[in-house]
Amino acid sequence: MAAMPTDTLTPIPLSPRVAAIQDSSASVCSVSEDPIQPYSFPKGKLRRVMQDPKKIPLVLVGCGSYSPVTYLHLRMFEMTKDHIEEHQQFELLGAYFSPVSSGYKKAGLAYYKHRVRMCQLAVMGSDWIDVDPWEAEQVQTQRTAVVLQHFDDWLNNEELAGKNWGVECDGRRRRIRIKLVAGGDLIQSFASYEVKNGEKIPVWLPTDLDIILGKFGCFIIERTGADVHDFLLSHQSLYDHRKRVYVVKQFIYNDISSTKVRLFIKRHMSIKYLLPDPVIEYILRKRLYMVDEPSGRTDGPFDDWDEQDMKKLEEDETLETPHVEVVQMLDEDVEVLRQEQRKGLDVDD
Repeated sequence: MAAMPTDTLTPIPLSPRVAAIQDSSASVCSVSEDPIQPYSFPKGKLRRVMQDPKKIPLVLVGCGSYSPVTYLHLRMFEMTKDHIEEHQQFELLGAYFSPVSSGYKKAGLAYYKHRVRMCQLAVMGSDWIDVDPWEAEQVQTQRTAVVLQHFDDWLNNEELAGKNWGVECDGRRRRIRIKLVAGGDLIQSFASYEVKNGEKIPVWLPTDLDIILGKFGCFIIERTGADVHDFLLSHQSLYDHRKRVYVVKQFIYNDISSTKVRLFIKRHMSIKYLLPDPVIEYILRKRLYMVDEPSGRTDGPFDDWDEQDMKKLEEDETLETPHVEVVQMLDEDVEVLRQEQRKGLDVDD
């Protein structure tokens, strides 16, 4: 595997509020990555004008590894959208994937540019879900409270968002409410502890939970094996801020796991219908998740994907149906992988 880039990542300037939250704890880790492009908050899919002034303008944010992004991650936004439309309290203006930084110490985490690109490919068929690369591009791992404050600043702070801050409503500007979208398993981690030098250290800082739940709020997607309602009752922070926590029922349970998808790839098993086809194509082209490295990384350095291929996908109106040549490429790659596997195994055909 080729060596990772060693250039130092240039941090994006933080707003005062984000910087204040970030400085409140040293529980972040630095990484060395390649230089990034100047940051611009993505607003291409964000609705600029409210339709119902009686509702509360809302933007959803999904934080996670997305290594790789799956149909479950996309469905979480869609299920939340159904919940919002049913209860008629909020008017949904848009949603964002926010992949974690490469500094996040987790096995199977692909290089941040790969994960951002896969998320971008996954939402190309959506007119309301977008990808914000800010968190992924940071030199340090960002806590969720910092990320939500980042969205609040770039959407509602006139110094950053300009004269079009917030959303237009009846000829005036209104602040946009920001809320986290999370699975029941992530919410249960709010009560988790790490033992360091014999001392129990909470995974989530109490001050962060107050910001996430109290200032912003969240939508929790039910997950198999996670009793969300029982946990809401037993966890103090969730109970204290229960009026800002909304449980979204999953009528058709979908437990697609990125961990299992990576294992399927490593075992040369089919991942079709688990991920969007453009994401599968990208994984195969870049040969991601084929080998686990001691560092926990599963890939080499990022090299820009063929811009003509990217443009072709952007202009394609039938993203869910891959081109004939893409299907042929997938079949050929799978067969190559199987042949490579057989070289080291004594198997009967």
